[in-house]
Amino acid sequence: MNSVDEYLNWINPPFISVDEYLNWMNPPFISVDEYLNWMNPPFSSVNEYLNWMNPPFIPVDESLILVDKKLSKLSAPLREI
Repeated sequence: MNSVDEYLNWINPPFISVDEYLNWMNPPFISVDEYLNWMNPPFSSVNEYLNWMNPPFIPVDESLILVDKKLSKLSAPLREI
């Protein structure tokens, strides 16, 4: 290979524009929303999307935090207690 362009043409066929390349990678979409709906089902809000990606978490109870602090003191070296 004599040049970067030659190498890139060997990996992928040459494209006239970015749009042409994207149409080759994926079917063409009219808008960003259409593309996102193709990738994932549509969501009414960012929170709905995040809840779909990861289930929502229940807030940690304060008593659990206190127990965790006491347990961490028990496992700490003696000089720190």
